[in-house]
Amino acid sequence: MGTSKGKKSKTTPAPPLPSTPSAPSNPLLNPTVITAIIGLIGTLAGLYFAFRQNTLPIEVSATQTAEARLLNPTALVTNIAALFTPTVESTPKPIVVTTPQPGQILVLVSKLEAVNTTERDVSRFIKDDLSQRLNLSFSNYIVREYPEIISSKDQAIEAAEANQAAIIVWGNYTTDFVELNIQVGDLSGFEDIVINRNDIEEAANLRVRIKDERQESIVQGIISTIIVLQTADSNSYETIRNLAILETIQVNLPDTINPSVSGFVAEYCVNYVSNPDEALNIINQALALNGGNPILYVFRGSVRQKLGDFNNSQ
Repeated sequence: MGTSKGKKSKTTPAPPLPSTPSAPSNPLLNPTVITAIIGLIGTLAGLYFAFRQNTLPIEVSATQTAEARLLNPTALVTNIAALFTPTVESTPKPIVVTTPQPGQILVLVSKLEAVNTTERDVSRFIKDDLSQRLNLSFSNYIVREYPEIISSKDQAIEAAEANQAAIIVWGNYTTDFVELNIQVGDLSGFEDIVINRNDIEEAANLRVRIKDERQESIVQGIISTIIVLQTADSNSYETIRNLAILETIQVNLPDTINPSVSGFVAEYCVNYVSNPDEALNIINQALALNGGNPILYVFRGSVRQKLGDFNNSQ
């Protein structure tokens, strides 16, 4: 008989040994944390032993002893947590300079920021110029300085609302020029406004540049901004009053920075009484920039009525 051949057995390799997981890092093992906790515990222990020796000047009440206050677990946890809680500085509240009387229009001129130049009192000259030019028998403006630098639109609105100022002026200056924002502020004095604030700001907020604060004025920009607010408030009487003030003040409109709807609106207001044809041409340029702003159609209808074009004034 033949000898049968057996099958060779296959050797199964041993499975790899599982890797040992690394221990998760413990934030409490951080050297800085450990040092802080040890320091706190040492401080508490020192206070406790000082109390035991009657050297700690703590007033003991009838319901809570000084020892209990020192070893109170809640207080201990609070103190430890305070070590790792970042300090958040509170935002300073706006300064209240004055409050206008009913019917008055308050204009705030903030302290201006010096940019790469020696500081000078630019805001005082601007404020004094506005006060003198708006000091008319039929004017209801008051102008005040705001003693802090304002560096953003939101900050300007907060300061204006705190003082009920319809307009706030802020900006900066260099050796060569002064750059100013003439901005809509608090609207609480315009109770009948139903137009969106964004549309009002687009037509009213001006960014202008002057070269000499002692020789140039921004008064026309101030008045044109108020005319936008009064038009949005459907106050025809006050609108006419301010158009009359514009006619009285013989000052050139300051240069606006970049073409804007508000820049065209300011030019429109300056030309409305003396040159209505030019005012119509200017407001059409504003509409070419944004045909969706309802205030611009009110202005165009008004000047068309002045020109006798009643059929197209609506």
